[in-house]
Amino acid sequence: GSDTHGTNIEFEAFKQGISPKALSDSVHERIVKILENFEIDMFYTTTESPTHYRFTTDIYSKSA
Repeated sequence: GSDTHGTNIEFEAFKQGISPKALSDSVHERIVKILENFEIDMFYTTTESPTHYRFTTDIYSKSA
């Protein structure tokens, strides 16, 4: 999924004078459109989505 909190997002957002969330949302929308143009049917999410949170929480709890 699209990383909302990564160093690259933070740095690029700072350079562009926008919030990391705004940049992440913009990048995410472009990626989703690219996937659709190639007729790739998948659930592509962001690191802030409830699905991502559940997935990472589940993995973490199984590794503890």
